[in-house]
Amino acid sequence: MATEFIRRQERFDRGFYGGPVGFVSSETCEFAVAIRSVLCEPRTLHVFAGAGIVPGSDPAAEWEETAHKMRPVLQVLGAAPPALAALPNINALWAALLVEELARVGVLHFAVCPGSRSTPLAVAVARHRAASAVVLHDERSAGYYAVGYGKARGRAAAVVVTSGTAVANLLPAVVEAAQQGVPLLLLTADRPPELRECGANQAICQPGIFGAYTRSAPAPPAPRTKRTRLVPTPVLARHVSSQPPY
Repeated sequence: MATEFIRRQERFDRGFYGGPVGFVSSETCEFAVAIRSVLCEPRTLHVFAGAGIVPGSDPAAEWEETAHKMRPVLQVLGAAPPALAALPNINALWAALLVEELARVGVLHFAVCPGSRSTPLAVAVARHRAASAVVLHDERSAGYYAVGYGKARGRAAAVVVTSGTAVANLLPAVVEAAQQGVPLLLLTADRPPELRECGANQAICQPGIFGAYTRSAPAPPAPRTKRTRLVPTPVLARHVSSQPPY
């Protein structure tokens, strides 16, 4: 009866529910039903999961259960990043666009230092399929790591840090890169101008902090939701593709 009801009510092919998992030998065979399955096609993977519907089942809870069942498979495969329209705020949008533009011009490796203000950048790096990253808790170490990467690969790695004194810790690596001609890119978070220099270590004035040791140090304004011109992204991209900022 259930099969007949489904055929009458549904006008689509729901695909697989589960698949057989087991083995066959010359002596015996044993199979079990897998409640999750993946159909492999050229350039496409279809993930399936199901839930048991019984009297008293809550449809919303059953639907959520299928999502939980598919989550381990999607984590292994690498789920698609969210659409730009689904990003939670303008900071996340700007960060996603910046990382995407850097990836387009060949900056694909990032040294990420944990910090609150740089979270949108760190999340954008983690979500980008082509980007790779290492997490380093010391900004000075991250700077030298990126310098070493630039020496070995001949291309810039990007360092992501939070605001204030975290940025100041990058100065030794910046000087070394400038003296040796090593490509290096820094993505440093900052507070809006009106919130700088309030006495906190994370609110020091950052523009110009590296002096003459950078080829370019754009200080874009805070993101806005109306009439926003995404100027910083192409500026950085041009420098990275033709003459990387040191």
